[in-house]
Formats: sequence, C-alpha cells, structure tokens
Amino acid sequence: PACPSPPDPERSVFGVSPEKVVLAPGEETLIVVRGLCNRAEAVSERLLCLGSFDRSTKQEQLFDMNVVGNFIHPLLRFQPDSVQFVLKQSGSEHGPAKQRVVL
Repeated sequence: PACPSPPDPERSVFGVSPEKVVLAPGEETLIVVRGLCNRAEAVSERLLCLGSFDRSTKQEQLFDMNVVGNFIHPLLRFQPDSVQFVLKQSGSEHGPAKQRVVL
C-alpha cells in the first residue's frame, strides 16, 4: 500500500504526493517526497513506484529509490499563535513585523 502524505509514523517516515497518477503517453508529472519524524535521527527508506500499462490491473515495479533524511531538533520554539521576525537592513533595525500563523 502507498504511504500517505504526510506519512503515518507507524508505517513510514516518508510519503509521496500525489499518491496516484494517471499519465497519457508523453505526459510527465512532479512527485513530491515529504518526511515527518518526531525524533532527531537519521532515516533511510526505500520507496517503490508501481504502475500498470494499457489498462492492465497487474501492477509492475517501475523503479525504486532510496530516500535518506537527517532529522534534527528545531532551533526555534514557536508560540502557539504568533511568530515575530525583525528586519535588519544595512545595519539599521526596523520594528518587529507580526502576522498570525497557524501551526
């Protein structure tokens, strides 16, 4: 079964989006690989691409790839409802810019 994106941490750290694509001859698409890990650790997983041709229901492995991620603890700690940034330009400091961010 395909790994959901974001992935289910019980099954996999990495997931792809979109999970399913139907392509006509000569078409191409962009597949995004995302990772989600609750711990700081290095992770290596093998992702498989399965496909079928000419309306066949039998899936074949088209290719596989190794995905490696080094997850670290974040250097920022966010408050639940806001993030503050200070803009510095040419040595002068401007006031803080605030915008509500949903995390």
